[in-house]
Order: sequence, then C-alpha cells, then structure tokens
Amino acid sequence: MRKYKIIALMFCCFAITLLHAEENLTLNEILQRVQDNNLELLSIQKQIEAAKSGIVQAGLFPNPELEVEFGNFGKDEIGIGIGQSFELGGKKRTRIEIAKIELEKSELEFDIKKFELEIEAIRRVLPLLSNTTKLTLLDSIIAIAESTLKTIQKRVDAGTTMPTDAIRAEMELEELLLERRLADREVVQLKKNLSVLWSSSTIDFSSISGTINQKFTIPSLETFQKSLLNHPEIKMIELEWRLSQKELEESRIGAIPDLTISAGFTRSMETEENTVALSASIDLPIFSRNQGEIKSKEYSADAFQLDADNTILIKQTELQKLYNRLRTVDEKLNTIETKILPKAESVFQTLLGYYELGSVGLLDVIEVLSELLDYNTSIIDNYVIRTELLTDLYELTGHKMKFIVNE
Repeated sequence: MRKYKIIALMFCCFAITLLHAEENLTLNEILQRVQDNNLELLSIQKQIEAAKSGIVQAGLFPNPELEVEFGNFGKDEIGIGIGQSFELGGKKRTRIEIAKIELEKSELEFDIKKFELEIEAIRRVLPLLSNTTKLTLLDSIIAIAESTLKTIQKRVDAGTTMPTDAIRAEMELEELLLERRLADREVVQLKKNLSVLWSSSTIDFSSISGTINQKFTIPSLETFQKSLLNHPEIKMIELEWRLSQKELEESRIGAIPDLTISAGFTRSMETEENTVALSASIDLPIFSRNQGEIKSKEYSADAFQLDADNTILIKQTELQKLYNRLRTVDEKLNTIETKILPKAESVFQTLLGYYELGSVGLLDVIEVLSELLDYNTSIIDNYVIRTELLTDLYELTGHKMKFIVNE
C-alpha cells in the first residue's frame, strides 16, 4: 500500500512541475521572480540588516573602566576604582546620524540593483518577444511559400512551366523552414538567459505573455531631463555628499576631548583605613586637533559636488544623442510601414497573378517574396531597436515607461 502512495506522490509532483513549466510569464511576474530570488538582491538585504545593527552600535556608551591596584601584592594597600568616559561635543549623536545615512545607502543600493536587474530583464525579454513575432511572420511567409509551390506544381503538371521552377520554390521553402528551426533553437537559449536572473538553471516557463507596444508615444525631451535629476545614481552621489558632511562634522568634534570621571577607594592594610577618591581627566588638544582629517573631509565634500555636476552633464549629452536616434528610427518605421510595405505586398500579388498567366518568371516572384519577408523583418527589428533605445532612456533617466504591454 505504501508503495502505491509513494508512486502517487511522485506522479503528483511530476504533474505540478509540468503545469509550472507550462506557465506564461508577464513582465511584472518576471520582475517579481527576480526580486524574490536573485542572489545579489538577497545579499544586499543582509547588508541592510547589518546597517541597522550599526545604528544600535553607534548609540551605545563607551564601556566603563575598572582598575584594581595591589600595593606590594596586597600587603600594604588595595585600591579599587571605576572610570567612565563621557563623549562631549555631540559625538554620539553624529555617530548615530552617520550610521543612519549608511543604512540609507544600503537601501538605495538595493533599489539601484533592483533597477539594474529590471533593465536587464527588459533587455532579455525583448529578443524573446521579437522572436515570437518573427516566428509568427515566418509561419505566415511559409504558408505563402507553400501556397505558391502548389500553384507552381499545377503549372508544371499542366506543362506550362519547367520542373526547375518547382525545384527552386522547394529550395526557397526549405530555407524558410531552416530559418524557422534556427529561430526555435534561439528562443530556447534566450529563455535560459532570462531564467538566470532569478538564479534558476532550468527553464520553468513556456513563453512570455506580452507584446512590444508599437503605439507607445515617446515622452518629450523635457520630461526625460526632469527625471534625470531624480535618477538613483544622482541620489547616491547626493547621499555620499551628505555622508561626507557628517564625517566632516565628526572630524571637527573629534578634536573636542572627552571627559573621564573616576571614583574609587583605597584600603591601607597597615592602618586599616579606607580612602575615597574622585578624579576627572581630559585631554589637552595642543598638538593634534584633527587638522589633517578635517581638511581631507572638506576636499571630499567638494569632490562629491563636482561628481554630481559632471554626472548630470554626461547624462544630458547622452540623453540628447539617444533621443535623436529614437526620432530617426521612428521616421524609418513610418516610411517602411506606410509607404514601402503596402507597395511590396501589391507587387507580390500582381507578379503572382502574372506568373499564373505565364507572363513572368518564377525568379521574379521569389525575389519579391524575399523582399516582402525582409521588409516585415525590418519592421520587427526596428521596433526592437526602438524599444531598446527606450530602455536605454529609462536606464539613463529613470523615467518609467510602459513600452512592453502585458497580456
């Protein structure tokens, strides 16, 4: 009986795995998988917990110091004292503020890594979506090629054309079928590349549910420029600058000496008398007042401001270049879709009709069919380039855009 239960359990597990493998994933589901399972993100989450512990540590007081003295190994006198150091100048407050900024940095590093993985996920999803579209297009062209081959075969059977025409059409069809098989193989590799992002070595989904939004309206250049100033990279530089300001403050108050108060008593073994003592001590900042460290922190703070200005300048230049390339791709797409492709389709249908009548040769038909495939493929490729440029703009400026539509 137990044997049958084990077999049933194994069958259920296999069935669940099979169902999971057939899952269609949207982009949002992919991003959720990455966030839940990516090892780099999990590592940064541990660093965030460590930074939280750093805040607790920064708020602790210095440990008291216990001192025990034995005069002549305890024969003459025994002394016990305890001292406590008190930080002056707001050292503990500043230390806590620095620890809090370190926590903000860790949290921002998590957001930056999540943002980078989102960009990478989009880059790996795009070829999958475009290949799916290409496969649909190939199937359509293959269907046309098969229909054309039947037309040619009828003419061969009727003796109105040479058998070589059918052979050439078969060769063209075989090339299309080969391209279809290679595209299928490429899709498998692209799926593996995507699964790595959520730290999986196996393909546990069947397809990507979604399409490239061909009607997506490109935001204005001014919109991208405004978003650029809120980019996570700029925020990190600003956070580094804040940290440098606090470290500069810490260096300045570090020159303020701490006060140490001690209390204790000494017992004379000879007279059996106890003596109570109370003392206070403080360093004299004569030789070292943290001059070098203060100057170093001042230079670091200035450097972070220059870094921020330089990063914004570089991003603005890159933004203008990407935006111009995007407009060029849009113009190319508009020309092919509205002016060239309709004419190519019309020419193919016309030549196919003339071929049936014996007015033109097969090579003319095959050439136009090949051009038709090229134009359709060019449209797909240019939409991918367009979306890649939009992804580049998203990565550059942080401006969120829905150019992949989930179904």
